[in-house]
Amino acid sequence: MKNFLSKLILTLFFLSTSAVAGYDCYGEVDVILQYSNGDLNVRTSYRDEYTVFCNLETRRKNVSPETCKGMLSILLTAKASNKKIITYYNSHTCETLPTYGSAPAPIYVGLYEQ
Repeated sequence: MKNFLSKLILTLFFLSTSAVAGYDCYGEVDVILQYSNGDLNVRTSYRDEYTVFCNLETRRKNVSPETCKGMLSILLTAKASNKKIITYYNSHTCETLPTYGSAPAPIYVGLYEQ
């Protein structure tokens, strides 16, 4: 019984840690699109596809319009200054992020210098 319990605890531990794994994505901002509905759609070098980060008019995937404006500011700064960004996602790798409106919102967006 003790051996079974130990194996069960270890299995649950590994399942829980893999479920909350996060991924940093580093890259250049290739294109920034703002749609008339407020969606902020971005193509980056780490994904090479468009992903909606947030919405400037309404809350989208737990990101407020105020936070979205901050993200837009970081993206515009990165594009204008030719700097890379870092984003963090807790559910997908950089290569497997869903595209367009199916994309999760990044947990954070920042400027990155090597």
